[in-house]
Amino acid sequence: MKFTTRPLSIADSREVQACYDSQPKLMLIEKSPDEAPYAGVFEQLLLTGCVAFGAYANDELRAFVVFWPWPSLPASTLVLMVNRPDGMIYNPERSGLQAALDAGIASMEAEGRSSIYFARAAGGRWKNSTIKRRLGRLSEYHFLAVERVEGGKLARFPAFNQLILGGRPLRGDAIIGHALAPQVGDF
Repeated sequence: MKFTTRPLSIADSREVQACYDSQPKLMLIEKSPDEAPYAGVFEQLLLTGCVAFGAYANDELRAFVVFWPWPSLPASTLVLMVNRPDGMIYNPERSGLQAALDAGIASMEAEGRSSIYFARAAGGRWKNSTIKRRLGRLSEYHFLAVERVEGGKLARFPAFNQLILGGRPLRGDAIIGHALAPQVGDF
């Protein structure tokens, strides 16, 4: 499938909501039926400086990513990545997730941001070697597990809680990871 990518704006909130709603789980945990609509969360994220990129096929948003560029360091947080399920095994190339990630990473790298921090589920199926494959430009990065955090808790480093977790405890067991861009040339 051929994807086109573009930055997303507040005007895309309804499409983002539909894509988000297509996934029944978030970090391997069923979504709560009483959670706030994601469109409002998405709008707030953009208003606080996040940038988002979407991958489209046949005029439908198939996948999106949200990054938050850190204001004082050459790093960013990969806030969320979502793709519409296609009834088949995880494949970021086929779902458009790879295209959306590549667009977001290109934007971060253009700003000189070579570090990406993220929180991801610590479930057995989500081993780094498995999920990293076929993630386009991100698969070229060097990944480190920085901290394992139990569900319902915050990270032990206050800056991680602020810059990665948004001050909210994690819903389930998670890994805080760091992905570092490959070095080009000598220095």
